[in-house]
Amino acid sequence: MHKHAATFLRLAALWLLTGALFKLLLGSPKDLPPSVISFAKDIGLSLDLTLRLAVAIELVIGLLAILRPKLGWLPITLQFVVFEAILLQMVLGGDASCGCFGSQVTVPPTVMLAIDSAVLLGVLFAKPWRLPSGPSPGIPFALTLILCCAAPWLVIPPTVDLPAALPAGPGTAPTDQEPPPGWSLPDPLPRYAELSPDSWIGQPVHATQLALWTDPDQLPLDAHIVIYRTTCEHCQEHLEELALAPQPPMPYILLRIIEKGDSEDNRLTHVMPEGIHIELPAAVEFVIETPWDVIMEEWTVTGANSGRQE
Repeated sequence: MHKHAATFLRLAALWLLTGALFKLLLGSPKDLPPSVISFAKDIGLSLDLTLRLAVAIELVIGLLAILRPKLGWLPITLQFVVFEAILLQMVLGGDASCGCFGSQVTVPPTVMLAIDSAVLLGVLFAKPWRLPSGPSPGIPFALTLILCCAAPWLVIPPTVDLPAALPAGPGTAPTDQEPPPGWSLPDPLPRYAELSPDSWIGQPVHATQLALWTDPDQLPLDAHIVIYRTTCEHCQEHLEELALAPQPPMPYILLRIIEKGDSEDNRLTHVMPEGIHIELPAAVEFVIETPWDVIMEEWTVTGANSGRQE
Protein backbone atom coordinates (compact mmCIF):
# COMPACT_ATOMS: atom_id res chain seq x y z
CA MET A 1 0.00 0.00 0.00
CA HIS A 2 2.92 2.31 0.66
CA LYS A 3 3.64 2.26 -3.09
CA HIS A 4 0.57 4.42 -3.49
CA ALA A 5 1.32 6.67 -0.53
CA ALA A 6 1.59 9.79 -2.68
CA THR A 7 -1.80 9.04 -4.26
CA PHE A 8 -3.49 8.56 -0.89
CA LEU A 9 -1.87 11.72 0.38
CA ARG A 10 -3.02 13.74 -2.61
CA LEU A 11 -6.57 12.43 -2.26
CA ALA A 12 -6.55 13.53 1.38
CA ALA A 13 -5.22 16.90 0.28
CA LEU A 14 -8.01 17.28 -2.29
CA TRP A 15 -10.57 16.55 0.42
CA LEU A 16 -8.94 19.15 2.67
CA LEU A 17 -8.84 21.70 -0.16
CA THR A 18 -12.51 21.09 -0.95
CA GLY A 19 -13.50 22.21 2.53
CA ALA A 20 -11.06 25.11 2.43
CA LEU A 21 -12.46 26.37 -0.89
CA PHE A 22 -16.04 26.19 0.38
CA LYS A 23 -15.07 28.26 3.41
CA LEU A 24 -13.08 30.64 1.20
CA LEU A 25 -15.98 31.26 -1.17
CA LEU A 26 -19.04 30.81 1.04
CA GLY A 27 -18.00 30.60 4.68
CA SER A 28 -18.28 32.97 7.60
CA PRO A 29 -16.90 32.97 11.16
CA LYS A 30 -20.28 31.65 12.31
CA ASP A 31 -19.28 28.31 10.77
CA LEU A 32 -16.20 27.97 12.97
CA PRO A 33 -16.42 25.18 15.59
CA PRO A 34 -17.32 26.36 19.11
CA SER A 35 -13.94 25.24 20.46
CA VAL A 36 -12.12 27.31 17.83
CA ILE A 37 -14.29 30.35 18.55
CA SER A 38 -13.62 29.99 22.27
CA PHE A 39 -9.87 29.63 21.71
CA ALA A 40 -9.78 32.66 19.42
CA LYS A 41 -11.58 34.80 21.98
CA ASP A 42 -9.26 33.61 24.74
CA ILE A 43 -6.17 34.76 22.83
CA GLY A 44 -7.77 37.97 21.57
CA LEU A 45 -8.21 37.07 17.89
CA SER A 46 -11.21 38.45 16.03
CA LEU A 47 -13.41 35.81 14.45
CA ASP A 48 -12.88 37.39 11.04
CA LEU A 49 -9.11 36.97 11.36
CA THR A 50 -9.56 33.46 12.76
CA LEU A 51 -11.56 32.40 9.70
CA ARG A 52 -8.99 33.85 7.30
CA LEU A 53 -6.10 32.19 9.13
CA ALA A 54 -7.90 28.83 9.23
CA VAL A 55 -8.56 28.93 5.48
CA ALA A 56 -4.98 29.99 4.74
CA ILE A 57 -3.57 27.14 6.83
CA GLU A 58 -5.77 24.56 5.10
CA LEU A 59 -4.87 25.88 1.65
CA VAL A 60 -1.15 25.82 2.39
CA ILE A 61 -1.21 22.33 3.89
CA GLY A 62 -3.35 20.96 1.06
CA LEU A 63 -1.14 22.40 -1.69
CA LEU A 64 2.00 21.31 0.14
CA ALA A 65 0.74 17.71 0.30
CA ILE A 66 -0.11 17.73 -3.41
CA LEU A 67 3.06 19.37 -4.68
CA ARG A 68 5.55 17.92 -2.18
CA PRO A 69 4.07 14.79 -0.55
CA LYS A 70 7.27 14.06 1.36
CA LEU A 71 7.11 17.48 3.02
CA GLY A 72 3.35 17.58 3.34
CA TRP A 73 2.49 14.24 4.93
CA LEU A 74 3.15 15.33 8.52
CA PRO A 75 1.29 18.68 8.39
CA ILE A 76 -1.77 17.12 6.76
CA THR A 77 -1.75 14.23 9.22
CA LEU A 78 -1.66 16.65 12.14
CA GLN A 79 -4.40 18.71 10.50
CA PHE A 80 -6.71 15.71 10.34
CA VAL A 81 -5.88 14.78 13.94
CA VAL A 82 -6.98 18.29 14.95
CA PHE A 83 -10.15 17.86 12.87
CA GLU A 84 -10.88 14.58 14.65
CA ALA A 85 -10.57 16.19 18.08
CA ILE A 86 -12.81 19.13 17.10
CA LEU A 87 -15.42 16.90 15.45
CA LEU A 88 -15.53 14.60 18.46
CA GLN A 89 -16.28 17.62 20.66
CA MET A 90 -19.04 18.66 18.27
CA VAL A 91 -20.55 15.18 18.25
CA LEU A 92 -20.59 15.10 22.04
CA GLY A 93 -22.04 18.62 22.07
CA GLY A 94 -24.89 17.63 19.76
CA ASP A 95 -24.08 20.16 17.02
CA ALA A 96 -26.25 19.89 13.92
CA SER A 97 -23.55 20.80 11.38
CA CYS A 98 -19.78 20.79 11.45
CA GLY A 99 -19.46 23.94 9.31
CA CYS A 100 -16.65 22.32 7.31
CA PHE A 101 -18.18 23.47 4.03
CA GLY A 102 -19.58 26.78 5.22
CA SER A 103 -23.17 27.59 6.08
CA GLN A 104 -24.44 26.62 2.62
CA VAL A 105 -23.79 22.90 3.12
CA THR A 106 -24.97 21.08 6.23
CA VAL A 107 -22.91 18.05 7.19
CA PRO A 108 -23.56 16.35 10.56
CA PRO A 109 -20.38 16.08 12.67
CA THR A 110 -20.87 12.31 12.94
CA VAL A 111 -20.72 11.95 9.16
CA MET A 112 -17.67 14.19 8.84
CA LEU A 113 -15.97 12.39 11.73
CA ALA A 114 -16.40 9.07 9.92
CA ILE A 115 -15.10 10.47 6.62
CA ASP A 116 -12.10 12.22 8.17
CA SER A 117 -11.28 9.11 10.21
CA ALA A 118 -11.24 7.03 7.03
CA VAL A 119 -9.04 9.61 5.30
CA LEU A 120 -6.63 9.75 8.23
CA LEU A 121 -6.37 5.96 8.49
CA GLY A 122 -5.81 5.70 4.74
CA VAL A 123 -2.93 8.16 4.93
CA LEU A 124 -1.33 6.39 7.89
CA PHE A 125 -1.67 2.92 6.38
CA ALA A 126 0.00 4.20 3.21
CA LYS A 127 3.12 5.08 5.27
CA PRO A 128 3.90 8.36 3.50
CA TRP A 129 7.06 8.87 5.58
CA ARG A 130 8.68 6.27 3.30
CA LEU A 131 8.23 8.45 0.24
CA PRO A 132 11.42 9.45 -1.54
CA SER A 133 12.51 13.05 -1.25
CA GLY A 134 11.48 15.20 -4.18
CA PRO A 135 13.36 18.06 -5.80
CA SER A 136 14.15 21.08 -3.69
CA PRO A 137 11.32 23.62 -3.63
CA GLY A 138 11.87 26.44 -6.08
CA ILE A 139 10.55 29.96 -6.48
CA PRO A 140 7.27 28.90 -8.21
CA PHE A 141 6.55 26.56 -5.30
CA ALA A 142 7.20 29.30 -2.76
CA LEU A 143 5.05 31.78 -4.69
CA THR A 144 2.20 29.25 -4.79
CA LEU A 145 2.26 28.88 -1.02
CA ILE A 146 2.42 32.66 -0.59
CA LEU A 147 -0.63 33.00 -2.83
CA CYS A 148 -2.45 30.44 -0.67
CA CYS A 149 -1.63 32.49 2.41
CA ALA A 150 -2.93 35.65 0.76
CA ALA A 151 -6.06 34.09 -0.78
CA PRO A 152 -8.40 34.64 2.21
CA TRP A 153 -7.54 38.35 2.24
CA LEU A 154 -7.93 38.60 -1.54
CA VAL A 155 -11.17 36.62 -1.91
CA ILE A 156 -13.18 37.07 1.29
CA PRO A 157 -14.81 40.53 1.19
CA PRO A 158 -13.61 42.94 3.86
CA THR A 159 -15.76 43.52 6.89
CA VAL A 160 -17.30 46.91 7.64
CA ASP A 161 -15.59 49.32 10.02
CA LEU A 162 -17.30 51.14 12.84
CA PRO A 163 -19.17 54.30 11.89
CA ALA A 164 -16.92 57.30 11.42
CA ALA A 165 -19.51 59.70 12.81
CA LEU A 166 -18.15 59.52 16.35
CA PRO A 167 -14.92 58.20 17.87
CA ALA A 168 -15.18 54.55 18.81
CA GLY A 169 -13.58 54.83 22.25
CA PRO A 170 -15.76 55.17 25.34
CA GLY A 171 -16.12 58.65 26.68
CA THR A 172 -14.54 60.32 23.66
CA ALA A 173 -17.65 62.10 22.44
CA PRO A 174 -20.61 63.80 24.10
CA THR A 175 -23.81 61.83 24.03
CA ASP A 176 -25.80 64.79 22.72
CA GLN A 177 -23.73 65.15 19.54
CA GLU A 178 -25.94 65.21 16.48
CA PRO A 179 -25.64 62.17 14.18
CA PRO A 180 -24.71 62.77 10.55
CA PRO A 181 -27.59 63.02 8.07
CA GLY A 182 -28.37 60.59 5.31
CA TRP A 183 -27.99 57.21 6.99
CA SER A 184 -27.77 54.21 4.67
CA LEU A 185 -26.59 50.63 4.78
CA PRO A 186 -22.95 49.91 3.87
CA ASP A 187 -22.42 49.59 0.13
CA PRO A 188 -21.42 47.01 -0.87
CA LEU A 189 -22.77 44.78 1.85
CA PRO A 190 -20.19 42.40 3.34
CA ARG A 191 -20.66 38.64 3.30
CA TYR A 192 -20.75 38.61 7.10
CA ALA A 193 -20.41 40.96 10.05
CA GLU A 194 -19.56 40.44 13.70
CA LEU A 195 -21.74 41.94 16.40
CA SER A 196 -20.15 42.40 19.83
CA PRO A 197 -22.71 44.12 22.07
CA ASP A 198 -20.47 43.97 25.13
CA SER A 199 -18.05 46.31 23.35
CA TRP A 200 -20.82 48.89 22.89
CA ILE A 201 -21.12 49.67 26.59
CA GLY A 202 -20.38 53.33 27.25
CA GLN A 203 -20.63 54.20 23.57
CA PRO A 204 -23.07 56.59 21.90
CA VAL A 205 -25.28 54.41 19.74
CA HIS A 206 -24.08 56.27 16.62
CA ALA A 207 -20.54 55.00 17.27
CA THR A 208 -21.48 51.33 17.62
CA GLN A 209 -21.92 48.51 15.14
CA LEU A 210 -25.65 48.99 15.61
CA ALA A 211 -25.47 52.24 13.64
CA LEU A 212 -24.15 50.35 10.62
CA TRP A 213 -27.25 48.18 10.32
CA THR A 214 -30.10 50.28 11.69
CA ASP A 215 -30.84 53.97 11.35
CA PRO A 216 -29.99 55.30 14.83
CA ASP A 217 -32.10 58.40 14.22
CA GLN A 218 -35.17 56.17 14.24
CA LEU A 219 -34.38 54.70 17.65
CA PRO A 220 -35.88 56.14 20.83
CA LEU A 221 -33.56 57.80 23.33
CA ASP A 222 -34.13 55.00 25.83
CA ALA A 223 -34.75 51.40 24.85
CA HIS A 224 -34.27 47.77 25.82
CA ILE A 225 -32.95 46.13 22.64
CA VAL A 226 -33.32 42.37 22.27
CA ILE A 227 -31.25 40.79 19.50
CA TYR A 228 -32.74 37.45 18.50
CA ARG A 229 -33.24 34.81 15.82
CA THR A 230 -36.59 33.18 15.16
CA THR A 231 -35.10 29.66 15.06
CA CYS A 232 -33.10 30.01 18.29
CA GLU A 233 -34.39 28.01 21.27
CA HIS A 234 -32.57 30.28 23.72
CA CYS A 235 -34.27 33.27 22.07
CA GLN A 236 -37.65 31.57 22.32
CA GLU A 237 -37.26 31.04 26.07
CA HIS A 238 -35.87 34.52 26.67
CA LEU A 239 -38.59 36.31 24.71
CA GLU A 240 -41.30 34.31 26.47
CA GLU A 241 -39.85 35.34 29.84
CA LEU A 242 -39.82 38.99 28.79
CA ALA A 243 -43.39 38.74 27.52
CA LEU A 244 -44.59 37.43 30.89
CA ALA A 245 -42.61 39.98 32.92
CA PRO A 246 -43.96 43.46 33.73
CA GLN A 247 -43.42 45.98 30.94
CA PRO A 248 -40.29 48.05 31.69
CA PRO A 249 -40.42 51.87 31.60
CA MET A 250 -38.42 51.92 28.35
CA PRO A 251 -39.78 50.37 25.14
CA TYR A 252 -38.51 47.12 23.70
CA ILE A 253 -36.76 47.07 20.34
CA LEU A 254 -36.92 43.54 18.95
CA LEU A 255 -33.95 43.31 16.59
CA ARG A 256 -34.24 40.22 14.43
CA ILE A 257 -31.36 38.53 12.64
CA ILE A 258 -32.69 36.82 9.52
CA GLU A 259 -31.12 33.46 8.69
CA LYS A 260 -31.13 31.64 5.38
CA GLY A 261 -33.94 29.12 5.49
CA ASP A 262 -36.09 31.03 7.98
CA SER A 263 -39.77 30.29 7.53
CA GLU A 264 -42.98 30.18 9.50
CA ASP A 265 -42.62 26.40 9.68
CA ASN A 266 -39.34 26.53 11.63
CA ARG A 267 -40.12 29.69 13.60
CA LEU A 268 -39.90 29.20 17.37
CA THR A 269 -40.39 32.75 18.62
CA HIS A 270 -44.17 33.09 18.62
CA VAL A 271 -44.52 34.71 22.04
CA MET A 272 -42.65 37.96 22.60
CA PRO A 273 -43.16 41.28 24.36
CA GLU A 274 -44.71 44.26 22.64
CA GLY A 275 -42.16 46.51 21.04
CA ILE A 276 -40.64 48.02 17.92
CA HIS A 277 -39.72 45.34 15.38
CA ILE A 278 -36.57 45.86 13.30
CA GLU A 279 -34.94 43.38 10.94
CA LEU A 280 -31.26 43.38 10.04
CA PRO A 281 -30.42 42.95 6.33
CA ALA A 282 -30.98 39.35 5.26
CA ALA A 283 -28.08 39.44 2.79
CA VAL A 284 -25.53 39.70 5.61
CA GLU A 285 -24.65 36.77 7.86
CA PHE A 286 -24.33 38.14 11.38
CA VAL A 287 -21.83 36.46 13.68
CA ILE A 288 -23.29 36.54 17.19
CA GLU A 289 -24.77 34.04 19.63
CA THR A 290 -28.31 35.11 20.40
CA PRO A 291 -30.13 36.36 22.39
CA TRP A 292 -28.57 39.58 23.66
CA ASP A 293 -30.11 42.32 25.79
CA VAL A 294 -28.78 45.82 25.16
CA ILE A 295 -29.86 48.75 27.33
CA MET A 296 -29.75 52.19 25.76
CA GLU A 297 -30.28 55.39 27.76
CA GLU A 298 -30.23 58.79 26.09
CA TRP A 299 -28.74 57.21 22.97
CA THR A 300 -25.86 55.71 24.96
CA VAL A 301 -25.42 51.98 25.54
CA THR A 302 -25.30 51.44 29.29
CA GLY A 303 -25.55 47.67 29.45
CA ALA A 304 -25.31 44.50 27.38
CA ASN A 305 -25.88 40.92 28.50
CA SER A 306 -25.93 37.63 26.66
CA GLY A 307 -29.03 35.52 27.20
CA ARG A 308 -26.78 32.44 27.02
CA GLN A 309 -25.26 33.38 30.39
CA GLU A 310 -28.51 33.18 32.28
